Amino acid sequence: HGSRRFHPGSPAAAWALAVCLVPWAGWLLWSASPAVWQSALALERFPDSNNPGYFLIKIAAWLMAALVLIDALAALATTRRAS
Repeated sequence: HGSRRFHPGSPAAAWALAVCLVPWAGWLLWSASPAVWQSALALERFPDSNNPGYFLIKIAAWLMAALVLIDALAALATTRRAS
């Protein structure tokens, strides 16, 4: 059955992560870094309500992309060691 090839620890799943998520996460980290850095330095506020903390949302999105990248690379490394 085709779904058996894609269980979480399989090499196919690790390569799917690498092909799909690594480029996306890398691009997001690269393109968003200046805006996130600027927002954090200014302690940016929400534009509509002027409430504090908008910079935290941007940092969280950047951190999510970094963790996705780390997880995908770790899955690839684990698959390479297992084979």
